[in-house]
Amino acid sequence: MPGAAMNWLLENKEIESCLTCVKDHLNKDGRFIFDVFNPNLEILTRDPSKRYNRDEYPNPEGKGTVFISESSYYDKAKQINHLTTYYRINNKDVVKKIKLRMIFPKELDMLLGYNGFKIDQKYGSYDELLFSSDSNLQIVICHMG
Repeated sequence: MPGAAMNWLLENKEIESCLTCVKDHLNKDGRFIFDVFNPNLEILTRDPSKRYNRDEYPNPEGKGTVFISESSYYDKAKQINHLTTYYRINNKDVVKKIKLRMIFPKELDMLLGYNGFKIDQKYGSYDELLFSSDSNLQIVICHMG
């Protein structure tokens, strides 16, 4: 389940429903592999009234440069990051708003454990670097225990 899809599940009930569905479809010796973001407190605690530059790249249509900036508000009680991304293209902003549930590493381990999964490995990148505090992702390989 790639693309940090589980971060789009905002409530514990939704995450548990997803894990139940995975269990229902996973073969006895199968593996569930997925990624979620590793919450970055520096990003989550930044000023929500400011825009932060994220990226820029040549416009694929050959007309100038696409500039990407973002602002966010993190609801600590619900662990939800309200992210607004601004794509400036030809002096016009295209605005996209999303909500992402932040799942902290030990919380993820417990969610998997009490839903019947055992973690085989946790990586911090697609280069198979072991997960650490500095990892941007939590890439998990697990099975039914």
